This record gives sequence, C-alpha cells and structure tokens, in this order.
Amino acid sequence: KLNDLDALDQRLMKSMDDVVLKGVERGLGLAERLRKYERIDHDDTQLPVALAAAIDEIAAPSEPLRAKAGIEFVNSVTADTIVTGSNELFAILFRNLLDNSIDALTAKQQGIRKIEVRTAAADEHLVTIHWTDTGIGILPENCSKIFDPF
Repeated sequence: KLNDLDALDQRLMKSMDDVVLKGVERGLGLAERLRKYERIDHDDTQLPVALAAAIDEIAAPSEPLRAKAGIEFVNSVTADTIVTGSNELFAILFRNLLDNSIDALTAKQQGIRKIEVRTAAADEHLVTIHWTDTGIGILPENCSKIFDPF
C-alpha cells in the first residue's frame, strides 16, 4: 500500500508541476503582450507583409494544443497576398484572434472544432481578412467590448 501511495503522490506532484508551469507560461505571455501593447500606438511601420506566412508563423506553436483539442486550422490565404503594415502588429492581431478562437473551441462540448482564415480582395488597395471559428460565440452583451484592450 505504501508503494501505491508513493505512486499516487508522484502523479499528483507531476500534475501540480504541469498546472504551475502552465500558469507561469500564461503569466509570461500576458506580460509580453502588455509590453508589446505599450508600443502599438507608436508603430507606424509600413513594410510588405505576407499574410499567409504571418498567420502560419503565429499558428505553428499552438499546433500540439489544437491537435489535442481536435481543432482543425485552415489557412486559405494565398502566398501572394501581401499587405503593407507592421509585421509585429499583424502578429499581435493574429495571436489574439487565434487565442480567442482556441478558447472558444476548447469550451465547446461537441460538434465541429474549426478555425479558418481567408481573404477577399475588394480592389487592388483593399484586402479583407475573414477569421472564423465554430466556437461558442460572443455573448450579445460583450459585443460592444470586443475592441477594448484585454
């Protein structure tokens, strides 16, 4: 019985380590986002940004989490879709959208779990980005807050 208790204790300690590590990682991520957010208003970079590559770069680190949660990620943006702006600001935008989509899909109890990104060009100077997911949605009372930081 002591061996069983020792094995149980080891599993509990491993679980606690995982919980603490995830909490630390979230805290560090939030601190980094706050640090970057401070500079957003001062970033007037106007360089070519390949949207498909920027989205893929942001999505890559979350692939194991998405796979574990059964979330399909589809980036339908073509490689030749180039916009002008700040790669860093696009990265912040896409990371926020991805985090929100993953949160919404992880909370979903059943059904399809899918994130899709695509673009539509209205003319040679305007590209619309469509970021959709099959998550639980936004409560109507929160819609007026979606552009509020944090």
